[in-house]
Amino acid sequence: MRSLRVFVSSAIDELEYEREIVARAIEELNFEPVLFEGLPSASRTLEEAYLEHVRACDIFLLILWKTFPAAVEREYEEALANQKPVLIFVKLLKEGERQDNRLRALMRRLKSQDAGTASPSTVRFFKNYRTLGELEHLVKQGIIGQFERLVRTTITTTHSRRELYELGEQFVRFARKRLYIVERTPLALLGPRPYSAPDGEKIPYESRLASAFSDWIDACVADRAREFVYLYDVIATRMEMESECLGERVRSNLTQLKGKERESGLRFRFVPMSRSYSGPIAVGDDWLAMWILGEHDAVCVSSVNARLSDQLVQVLKPMGDRPAELPELLGGLGLD
Repeated sequence: MRSLRVFVSSAIDELEYEREIVARAIEELNFEPVLFEGLPSASRTLEEAYLEHVRACDIFLLILWKTFPAAVEREYEEALANQKPVLIFVKLLKEGERQDNRLRALMRRLKSQDAGTASPSTVRFFKNYRTLGELEHLVKQGIIGQFERLVRTTITTTHSRRELYELGEQFVRFARKRLYIVERTPLALLGPRPYSAPDGEKIPYESRLASAFSDWIDACVADRAREFVYLYDVIATRMEMESECLGERVRSNLTQLKGKERESGLRFRFVPMSRSYSGPIAVGDDWLAMWILGEHDAVCVSSVNARLSDQLVQVLKPMGDRPAELPELLGGLGLD
């Protein structure tokens, strides 16, 4: 599964800081920002080069303030012609500031819901902003909403361990109030690979997912409205631990995880499963994903479906509602 590409269009000099903020926000969602100044040189004309990137993007993000340069208008029209989802963010004017004629004409078209070939289903998100912080929040909100639309009817096939972990990180980052994770060998306990390497030499995509889990655990400690249930297979975990000589690390990490359980008031629960499953399962607020792992490949069936997510939680919740004490968990892993 490749990363979602978001083309960022705006007057470059006029909105330099906004472009930096937006690029960072896109990267924090584990997606790929595509900006004109970051594109490689090409033998074709500049216009042909950047329009090709517009055609190849998954989302077209337009930032506007006082001007609507001809080059930006061409990018926008190309996005509409290729039926790209368009997210538009307009910086509010201060006293004495004015929009140019080209931009005023676009605003009239958008407000009358007559944007040429655009339709309400194409211009997916239209928001005004005042500050860079507000823009960053709105950009993430818009991209997450569009991503959820994409996965609502999409079966995602993952072809490598990296793709599996990257999709898992997106899932965790997008969950807001509820997160259920099922893993045979829990990343939060064993840590990212290679196990014996220093932190700076761990596999980056495993480290990012481990960080996403850690952030969610801390969020449960701070937010009474959140719940995180993390289920794992004791037998598979013990086999992995013993084969990699991870006993002391597991003892230390398990002690820390049980401490977080107490701090969270059991809103976070790290619990051994009563049975095994073939691959990871993840359930968020209304998004669910199940991975089926083969010897060399994997397929992920994912859906944004609140009813089905609730039904899956009803199956998993009884297991997650029986957290064991630390000595029992250590005993199950042969560490008593």
